[in-house]
Amino acid sequence: MTTFDADGIEVEPEQIARRAQQVERLLDELRECTEPPTWFRIEELSQALVALYGEGLARLVTLGRDAAREPGAFDERLAFDELLSGLLSLHGLHPLDVRERIERALRAIENAVSDTGVHIELEDVENGTARLCIVGTDDVATTRSVSRLAVHAVESAAPELEEISLVGPPGEATALIPVDRLLSGGRA
Repeated sequence: MTTFDADGIEVEPEQIARRAQQVERLLDELRECTEPPTWFRIEELSQALVALYGEGLARLVTLGRDAAREPGAFDERLAFDELLSGLLSLHGLHPLDVRERIERALRAIENAVSDTGVHIELEDVENGTARLCIVGTDDVATTRSVSRLAVHAVESAAPELEEISLVGPPGEATALIPVDRLLSGGRA
């Protein structure tokens, strides 16, 4: 699905990612150079703006569904627009529930890496945490690479998640693998 800016010009996914990184960088810079009372007000202002913006998105979704001849088609378009999908997720307005978004993201990764022998499935989503079960090969580097892809895909599909846990297959004596350790290549 293609994303367009306010002028109807196509926006590449990389541009969206760069903009999000810019916002994070600017907030970090502001936090570092601002006194705590001022930072508190900046944070309060940002939260109020995001809440107002979320209310506007909710109205957009409602009006669009009301106006659409095929509400399912409208929801499908929203679900696959990279920019809107992420924004709607952050405000709890995404037309697909978190489980379905994660499963779609993991299916896309599975299709892309089907020749590796690594299989990742969603075990559970609860209280802001997604548990992914990894069935890999003896090739640790390949399993780690596919796991990185899966974690990135899940983060993109469900930005509201607080944590992503990676575990080995059921029945094996495999402990919970912290995402940061798996992705950094650290040892237990």
